[in-house]
Amino acid sequence: MPTFEYDFSEARTTEMLQRYYQLQNSNKYFVVSLCTTLGLIAVIYAILQDYVTASIAIAVLLAILALLPLMSRWNLRASVRNFTKSPFWNQKYRIELSQEGQMFSCPMTESRSSWSSFTSARQFEDGIVLFQGQLMHWLPFDTLIAGTVEETEKLIRSKVADYKLV
Repeated sequence: MPTFEYDFSEARTTEMLQRYYQLQNSNKYFVVSLCTTLGLIAVIYAILQDYVTASIAIAVLLAILALLPLMSRWNLRASVRNFTKSPFWNQKYRIELSQEGQMFSCPMTESRSSWSSFTSARQFEDGIVLFQGQLMHWLPFDTLIAGTVEETEKLIRSKVADYKLV
């Protein structure tokens, strides 16, 4: 059966959070609605020939668009910094998948989850994210120590109803 083993380190945490943020569309909708609103305000003021206010709205819109990549990077770094406070930080994780479910272990704890507890799975080029509600498990393919990528995909696809490629 597929078995993954990796350290809960800064690199793995960053990788995991990048996949998680990639799946979250709530920020995209907020940015699109904010930019649309500012654009409409600029158009309305331009029609009313209040070019100073229209210019301010356009400047604010451009500033927001310019700062988005910086804010995303800052949010990712802040999230990783919060994970460093976890007692599991720098622990070696071992995740074994079987027909019955998932077995997770590290030096501090061990747990088992049946497949019925997983709500969805999202496959990326380099791994699979398994969700149990809001709780996620990142399974990077480069950490497989037993089994194959194809075996992992087939098993999870057969056990988790909401399985999608990203």
